[in-house]
Amino acid sequence: MEKGSRDSSQQAASSARKEASDSKRGRKEVLKDLSSSDAALLFSNSWLSHIPLLTVAMCEPNAQPSLAFVTSQIAKGWNSDFCWASCFEPNFLAALMYEGYLPTAHGSIKPKEYILLPKLHQQRCIINFEDLHVPKGLMRRSRGYKLSTDSRFDEVVAMCLEQHSESWLHPPLVQGFKGLFRCGGVGQVRIHSIEVSHNGELVAGELGYSVGKSYCSLSGFTRASSAGSVQCVALGLLLHQRGFEFWDLGMGMKYKHQMGAKDCPRMSFLAQLHRVRDQPKPDLKIGNERDASERGLFTPLFAAEDKATDELLSMAFRAGQYVRIKNEHPQLGGKIAIVSDRCGAWLKVLLEGQDKQIVNLPPHLLEDACPASSTDSAGDGSDLPSSLRGLGMRNQLNSMRLKGGGQAGEAASASKGDEGSQEETDSHLTTLKANRPLLSEAKVQHHRLWETRLSRRKALRPLLMEILERRERDSGLSKRGKRVLRKLKRREKE
Repeated sequence: MEKGSRDSSQQAASSARKEASDSKRGRKEVLKDLSSSDAALLFSNSWLSHIPLLTVAMCEPNAQPSLAFVTSQIAKGWNSDFCWASCFEPNFLAALMYEGYLPTAHGSIKPKEYILLPKLHQQRCIINFEDLHVPKGLMRRSRGYKLSTDSRFDEVVAMCLEQHSESWLHPPLVQGFKGLFRCGGVGQVRIHSIEVSHNGELVAGELGYSVGKSYCSLSGFTRASSAGSVQCVALGLLLHQRGFEFWDLGMGMKYKHQMGAKDCPRMSFLAQLHRVRDQPKPDLKIGNERDASERGLFTPLFAAEDKATDELLSMAFRAGQYVRIKNEHPQLGGKIAIVSDRCGAWLKVLLEGQDKQIVNLPPHLLEDACPASSTDSAGDGSDLPSSLRGLGMRNQLNSMRLKGGGQAGEAASASKGDEGSQEETDSHLTTLKANRPLLSEAKVQHHRLWETRLSRRKALRPLLMEILERRERDSGLSKRGKRVLRKLKRREKE
């Protein structure tokens, strides 16, 4: 019994020695095929042998195996996120981004100080823009902020490093990103900086890159309350407005999910990326709105080097407003709809008709179905609304006539043919227009808003009649609908 046990122990030890020898021999064979720098890294850091290696040679034309093939095999069978490489050149970084990797760096490596750790997440956090959530109070908090792109790249990098230190954004990777930015990108890959400023000072921003019609966020910073939220949501709206298909946020986090992001499996993410990465690159540079609007991608707000974030966050039409779809739309041109909600930078509208179909449309394809006529001016040069026109001046002029007695009373009661009296009266009117103590600005604004809404209600009547008459023909009206229609027709005759 003891002899059999001893024999089995010897066989196990012999087998272990053989496996170790084979492993060592195989490792040497692998090292022969590597560059000297990669071989030195692998020899000095044995843990690197447990994760896939990506090399520049894989990016060469007709390479065997190619980077695309290796990526497909990793995506199917590798149960971790990281690979490794020793090259930080811009072209290599762009090739990795094109295949779906998010480049990160790692320090404290011998004999080199840093290595590249491209990350291919098992779960990628992405936002489809129709799911983008815009908080209600964010537009109010965004007042005074300006959004710009690609204008302060080095400052954004410095701010990210100041806030997060060199967690993964180490110097060789920073230099690779800067080289990629200064050369204008490689192929379909562009790297960007997003800046939010207040009175010229950076308060939030981020680094990111685009691959065709996808955009990926790398790292960001914030230096003021709510500035980070403003930057994220404003960027999402800008990306949707410019024609991007989806927004890649990398690793899932709580605040990303609150914005509307969802975790996407690796294979599904790569399929979405492959679908859009070779499509024409949208222009993210603010100030180039003219070219983009000619391609029908979005409606320009204003051509400038930055955008007011509250303008970008505001809805072009308010919820519940009647709009008419422009004839530029091939199927729905001329139809009436009601704005339901926002859908990213687009609007969700409810079509008028039997089917009550809900569609998402960009704002530049919509127009106000009943634009209210502008409030008439006073005609005499004042800015008073018609409901207040002359009220304060008449009261003051009457009081002056009663108190003045002499010249003022005579001027007010003189005949129209008396030129001297007329000039004096005109001078009194001019003085009163310039000094209206009885009419506060708040009262003037209140009446102006009231007249605007009244004008809109009058303009809305023909549209409501048209909608109710169509409903009556198609499916009939309720008692209340018939009563409203009769009332509208009666007012139309009056």
